[in-house]
Amino acid sequence: MPAELFDKIRHGEPVTGEDLSSLDLTGADLCGGVFERVRFPRAMQRALLKESTCTSCDFSGSDLAGADLHLTTVYRSSLVGASFAGTSLVSTNIVECDAKDAVFREVTAPIATWFKTSLVGASFERANLDRANLVEVDAAGASFRGANLEKSTLYQADLRTAELAGANLTLTTLVEAKLGPKSFADNELFRTQFMRSELAGASFAGVDCTQCNFMAADLRGASFARAKAPMAFFGEALLEGASFEDAFLKQAVFHKAALAKAVFSGATLEEAFLGGAVAPGARFQGAKLDHADFSYADVTDADFTDAALFRAKFHLAKRDGAKLGAKQGWLGDDEELARIDKWQPKHGAERAADEDGRR
Repeated sequence: MPAELFDKIRHGEPVTGEDLSSLDLTGADLCGGVFERVRFPRAMQRALLKESTCTSCDFSGSDLAGADLHLTTVYRSSLVGASFAGTSLVSTNIVECDAKDAVFREVTAPIATWFKTSLVGASFERANLDRANLVEVDAAGASFRGANLEKSTLYQADLRTAELAGANLTLTTLVEAKLGPKSFADNELFRTQFMRSELAGASFAGVDCTQCNFMAADLRGASFARAKAPMAFFGEALLEGASFEDAFLKQAVFHKAALAKAVFSGATLEEAFLGGAVAPGARFQGAKLDHADFSYADVTDADFTDAALFRAKFHLAKRDGAKLGAKQGWLGDDEELARIDKWQPKHGAERAADEDGRR
């Protein structure tokens, strides 16, 4: 059988419906093979499967430690309990597969893709997933401890019970990801994208979140206490009850963010933009808000006691009940800007009448 198998692969013939479970394919050269409905054996350490295609195949329990699957596509196959420890998965595509409890520990997988694949209980510990794509995967109970996810994309990934401790999330894009109340204290973040992700109750306390993007993310009750987040973006984020106590948020953006009862006591928000934010009952005691912009925001009943507000803008902001000292140096409504805001173009008879009046 091995000679016949290798001959088919060498001549580009598909291997279909074969049971290879009794073979030892350790170190075997299967590069470029086309496999369909094939049951692979357990012994496949250091096997070469570069540029192969595997459709509806069974790798359950197979040991592919140290194997090479560069540019390989695995489609609708079972990888349950399979071991890919130390394997090369460069540009590999794993599509609509079941990889429950699979081991991807210390794999080299830049630009690899897992699409609509079950990764329940899988291990990616210390894996190199640089620029990898994990799209619509279920990673319940999976471990990414110490993994490198720099520049990777995780779209609609369920990571609520996944372990991310020590993972490098620099320039990582997490869009509509389900993350839940995780702590990011051990993660490296820089320009990380959390757009529209579920992060209610999460902790970024003391974390460096420089230029991170939390656009429209659910961060209700989250903690950014003592975090460093200059130029971070929180536009349209849900931040009711969130804590930014003593955080460094210079030039951060909270455009139209929901900030009801959020705590910014002692925070640095110099030159921050909070235009259109909804922040009734928010607390800014002792915060540094020089040149911050609250134009069109709702700061009803907000507390700015002892806050530094030099030239902070409150143009057309709702300030009912807000504790704003008259001598704190803040700027109220800008009449000229208000006139411009109310301007409406004139049409038809209204425009003609206006022109006649000028004559």
